[in-house]
Amino acid sequence: MAILLDRLRMHANCDTIAMCSDCKRFLVGTYELQDRAEQIRLGSLSLFTSNGNKFQLVTTCEAPAGVLDVKFRKDQPVTIDDGNECFAAALADGTIRLGYVTHDNQVKIQDKATLGLQQSNNKSLALSVSWSPVSLSNLEPNIAATFSSGILHEYKLTNVASSLVFIKEHAVSQLEIWAVLHNGQVIYTGGDDSKLRQTTTSDGGSRVIRRFESGVTTIEADPWNEGHLLVGTYEDKLYQFDLRMIQNSIQEVHTGGGVWRIKTNPTQSRLLAVAAMHAGAFVVDCHKETWSIKQHFTGHESMCYGIDWWDGRTVLSCSFYDRELAMWKLEEQ
Repeated sequence: MAILLDRLRMHANCDTIAMCSDCKRFLVGTYELQDRAEQIRLGSLSLFTSNGNKFQLVTTCEAPAGVLDVKFRKDQPVTIDDGNECFAAALADGTIRLGYVTHDNQVKIQDKATLGLQQSNNKSLALSVSWSPVSLSNLEPNIAATFSSGILHEYKLTNVASSLVFIKEHAVSQLEIWAVLHNGQVIYTGGDDSKLRQTTTSDGGSRVIRRFESGVTTIEADPWNEGHLLVGTYEDKLYQFDLRMIQNSIQEVHTGGGVWRIKTNPTQSRLLAVAAMHAGAFVVDCHKETWSIKQHFTGHESMCYGIDWWDGRTVLSCSFYDRELAMWKLEEQ
């Protein structure tokens, strides 16, 4: 069993967690439907600090709408305004916005919203964002984002991350697209149509590369094997695929709940942190020939949507309806 270190009841339903690159601070995003008839969706980003055993709320920044996803660029952080670390957020008003965390622990969300072609009626929700990896062929970081309308957008950052510019739109589905991974020349997406799709950034060509029995919920690059993907679905499974043989999975780990988020361990340890909706949070051991569940955190009483590593053995996770934020560590075995 995982060992609970700290917990907090948040002010609203929490659904996403993102660690800053300094490994000392993290953001928690919230989303709450206040008025179902008017479809008013409130949101915020809360900044926390921690010593690795306890965490402390520093500040909360109200967002223009509910926050469904927030990401920092992991391999090479993007900075803005004198070195403040930049993030991208997907909001329930259908916008993608840049923001940053300041050195003195303030959270700022840019007023300027980035809208694509189909966003003009403002009815589509932005669901997920992904930064492009560092590449010699593309020094400027790009962002891919997906929407509840089945649309994929590409954006680029200009003037040292001061603005986000819409590049291109791809109609890749007729249903919600919950997952996106910008892999440089190719963007991978998946959603409620149960299809894993790849779209080429150069010409916009798009094709389905894998079909599942139920919806795709998250996609991550395998950090230990080039050309491999980690995919989560509503099938209660975490998959590992080799893109050269995508029809046959290499690994399948049953979690007992839909795999909503996958986060790779920040150290050299081959471990994955998994948010598995109603089944709670897990750490998956990827060292051996057959992957297996190493630890299971059962402290959440509702849907576990957000997760990230604090360090190599400590995990942060959050659940939606019970508004629970938890810090826990792996039990020594």
